[in-house]
Amino acid sequence: YWMYGDYTSVDCVFQIAIISFANSIIFTCLYKATTVDCGRSPLFNRQQDEDDGGSAKMICHFCQAYRKDHFVHHCSTCGHCIEMMDHHCFFLGQCVGRGNMKYFMQFCYYISALLVYGNFRVLRFFYT
Repeated sequence: YWMYGDYTSVDCVFQIAIISFANSIIFTCLYKATTVDCGRSPLFNRQQDEDDGGSAKMICHFCQAYRKDHFVHHCSTCGHCIEMMDHHCFFLGQCVGRGNMKYFMQFCYYISALLVYGNFRVLRFFYT
């Protein structure tokens, strides 16, 4: 009653539908960002390297993973090499890299959009 007036109004049902839909999208993006592989490089296999002709590939000196190019970085927190690593996110519990960057950015966008929407709703209450 405090924010929406009458609980049976169409506006209240509309607001609950918007917030429920936004929350379902946010939790879906969060689930995808935490479960999708972040882009870990495969570990170095000497037998496989000899089968490939022993080509000189870049290998991480921390975790012995293949470094395909210069866009692979070693994360000191989780101990893996991540392709196109952005950062290690403690909220997700893993790195944000090539594999889950899309879902992480969607998660951040939808959280921001819901916060802006909620702020406008609260400001509308105080200024009307």
